[in-house]
Amino acid sequence: RLDQVIHCVCRWQVFYFSFFEVRRDPVVEFSEALLRFSHGKGLIGKLKKKLSAVKSIGGTAAGNGASIAFDAGSETLTALFERVASSGKMIMLLDEIQVLTTVDSHGFVSSLRTALDMYKDDIKTIFTGSSREGLDRMFSRAEAPFFHFSSNIELPNLNRSFTDHLALAVKAATQRDIDKEAAWQAFSNLGFVPQMIRSAIEKVVLNPGMSIQDAT
Repeated sequence: RLDQVIHCVCRWQVFYFSFFEVRRDPVVEFSEALLRFSHGKGLIGKLKKKLSAVKSIGGTAAGNGASIAFDAGSETLTALFERVASSGKMIMLLDEIQVLTTVDSHGFVSSLRTALDMYKDDIKTIFTGSSREGLDRMFSRAEAPFFHFSSNIELPNLNRSFTDHLALAVKAATQRDIDKEAAWQAFSNLGFVPQMIRSAIEKVVLNPGMSIQDAT
């Protein structure tokens, strides 16, 4: 995994969050995840004393086992970034960041940019997303809070080895074959978006007898 590689090579802390996978308010879940990350780094005692917006912290000593009630806000977000930055250098990987353009989160996005600006010497951020249009709304429009905040790097599309790998993974897990040529053609028809071809193949796995074309 990229976060493990970065930590091993650079000895930086690595925080990963995907806005695509959240089940509740992405703003709240991001704040809670960052708080749990801080918990795992041994900062929870300081956070309980310093962050007035933390309503309660409970659960096990491990970060993933904690039960946290958290009020997100610009002041609290900035304070939380301060605590994280004070513990050492960090790479922040924010995946599917374009999701924030579709929720009522303008205030949060502005606060996030402010916090990243304030602690840019200690926290380096990589934004990724599967929607070029969404990323454009996030970073390229003059009215967007993240306008010209970062450098844009367009990665090449994944090639056929990706869909061949997915077909082999299905074979290993289910002992069923997926037509590799059909999987590659479906990936092309879906605009080379990895998440979409994975979803289509998942439908095939869950529905024996469904073709990759029908799933697509």
